Amino acid sequence: MCPIFNGYENTVVRIWSYRLDFFLWGWMKREVYKEKLNTKEELVARIMNSAALIKQERQDDLRRAERTVAKRVEKCIEFDGGIFEHLL
Repeated sequence: MCPIFNGYENTVVRIWSYRLDFFLWGWMKREVYKEKLNTKEELVARIMNSAALIKQERQDDLRRAERTVAKRVEKCIEFDGGIFEHLL
């Protein structure tokens, strides 16, 4: 059985969500902490601004990340959970 897919569709959804969340939070963290924060309000404002930037500037990256996850899931299913990473 595929370690990513586990035979359950909801597992795939969680994996997609996890991978995209990891991508997004890593990028957002770099954006938010580029400069020193002095107040909670600054923190909230930077988080909101970086979220808005995702829609404007990061759509291609999000689509690329989504395609990468989809490709990995397809290969995992195709090889019934066997070794497939060398084919990516």
